[in-house]
Amino acid sequence: MSLADIVKAAGAVAKRYAPREEIFAHGTPSDDGVCLVLQGTVEVFHPGASGTTRAIAVHSPGSYFGLSALLGIPRFETAKSANAECKVLFLREEDFLRYLREDKSFLSQIFRNTLQRLRTIPEHLIRKPDRVLQIDEMFGPGAAEKFAKIRQQNLVTLEYLNKMRNKYVSPGKKLFDRENDVDTDVYLLVEGTIEQYWKDEALVIALEPGAMFGFLKSADNQGHVLTARAGSTTAKLIALDDDILTKISHLDERLAYSIFQNMVLTIAIVESEMIHPTEI
Repeated sequence: MSLADIVKAAGAVAKRYAPREEIFAHGTPSDDGVCLVLQGTVEVFHPGASGTTRAIAVHSPGSYFGLSALLGIPRFETAKSANAECKVLFLREEDFLRYLREDKSFLSQIFRNTLQRLRTIPEHLIRKPDRVLQIDEMFGPGAAEKFAKIRQQNLVTLEYLNKMRNKYVSPGKKLFDRENDVDTDVYLLVEGTIEQYWKDEALVIALEPGAMFGFLKSADNQGHVLTARAGSTTAKLIALDDDILTKISHLDERLAYSIFQNMVLTIAIVESEMIHPTEI
């Protein structure tokens, strides 16, 4: 059963848009939720100088857009259907939780869909960002505070896992690097800081406790695109994999949504800051 079939079975109603019809505009409220393309294609634009717009992406079925909704901030782009009719599902937190309760397969399917989206971004399109990534600069005022709440919710994971999955990384030491094709886990940072670097050792982003990372994999899910290294103090982490993420999500609905937010926001960061404008 496809993701579209599962959300339909759970009672979701997608919206249809005529060719070139506006889906939402820059600066409008995002309380109708994050968007998932079910049919057709969607073009996304950023506002430019003197009222002009700049096309930044074309989203195909299975792609998310309108990700400002995950942070509760106004839309920072404009979205329109392309040259044919499209069908879009708006997914709010309450919708996510309702679908989760009504169909247990929804969680596995949406996780699989989202992870596949992350892991099929062609590695040759990923480039070093022009700056060290800062959440408020990327998503606007208030975004960092929302990310902090997501990190806090992530730490609920500790209630469901035993200490056997703990890992410790000494200051300045690597957790994983691009050449390590054995490590395919996702990690939850519990204590300390983790810094992620590009292949030329340029800092990309510094992570704080509660951050979940490691979703961005190299080709064929072998190893990681970025290197991860402990900061100035020992980092304590929990190693996770896809099966564990799904199992603990079935135990805690709010944690399930938090993990979903992590996955989708990772897509947002990569697509907005680390790839050239192209079809995504």
